[in-house]
Amino acid sequence: MRKEKAKTNNTPAKTKYLAASAGGRHMTYRDLKRQAVILGMPFPDVCASGIFGLIDFIDKSEADPDPTLIDKYDEWIEHHFDDCGVPKDDPIRSPRLRLGFIGDEVDPETGEVVKKQRRVPGVKKPKNKKPKKEKDSFGHIVGTKKQYTWELAQKSYDLERVIRRVQKKFPDANPKSIQLWYRAAKRALKK
Repeated sequence: MRKEKAKTNNTPAKTKYLAASAGGRHMTYRDLKRQAVILGMPFPDVCASGIFGLIDFIDKSEADPDPTLIDKYDEWIEHHFDDCGVPKDDPIRSPRLRLGFIGDEVDPETGEVVKKQRRVPGVKKPKNKKPKKEKDSFGHIVGTKKQYTWELAQKSYDLERVIRRVQKKFPDANPKSIQLWYRAAKRALKK
């Protein structure tokens, strides 16, 4: 009889995340909690689960990792402590116990603890996507000196007028560069 492989519920994103977060090291209880939260385990269940409950959830989870859930969990636990009546200065509310906490950074000059976000293992930093730069019909980025020079050359302005207008709009513009762009634009427009 052949033994069949156990089915896994791993999506490619989950597999990549689990490999990155484990990183060939031993997982602590806190690391397992962090993985379970990122994979979507309900917050009350995270608090109530032991090591084997967390491992079971991580193995059976079919969700893609969502790193923003770590901060939501930390906020939720703060509100939960408020509801339970835990005082603000209680040691259980220490920022060191937050899942999103990595370590304190001490400023060497003043000796004060500096809050600095550091990367949690296996959790990628959310990317701030920049909008794509808009280009004109010639392929130049809109709003640049070169694009403005080409636009004025297309309107059949003479070189001196183009230089005056570009330098009025962009005071740091180099007349030699404007002249080069103007001539290139005229050559391209003839074709």
